[in-house]
Amino acid sequence: MRNTHIPSLAIAAILTLASCQKSDVPQAATAQAETSEPRDPFSRITADELLTKMTEARAGSLKLAIFDNNGLDTYKEGHIPGATWVQYDEIKASDLPADKGTMLVFYCYNEHCHASHIGARSAVKLGYSKVFVLPIGITGWKKAGKAIEKSG
Repeated sequence: MRNTHIPSLAIAAILTLASCQKSDVPQAATAQAETSEPRDPFSRITADELLTKMTEARAGSLKLAIFDNNGLDTYKEGHIPGATWVQYDEIKASDLPADKGTMLVFYCYNEHCHASHIGARSAVKLGYSKVFVLPIGITGWKKAGKAIEKSG
């Protein structure tokens, strides 16, 4: 019996990589993000929900950390206010808050980019339980009219 799904997965990985502009995501990592686990160990959050959580964090009622998993140039061009850039495939405990009860949100370029999924999976493996991905990425965040900040 021949496996006819392999060419489809390869095409999907290539198309996903092409849509992950400026995020420096290698094809193998993108394919892994789509196929390595049947169910994601993290949740999804919308732009409006994240904005609400950011307000709660500023008020001191929530511990929140936001991580940009785009390429460093894309991060510098504009990122979600307060977000920290972290290399999506090299996340280690020292990159994340010491308090594992902190809500973590990862994002990348757009809904076709999966660098944030890889980052989120790393956080879950490191013992964090409140892990989220903003699927629309920075592109959707800007499209929704949300504020960004730039870095040198």
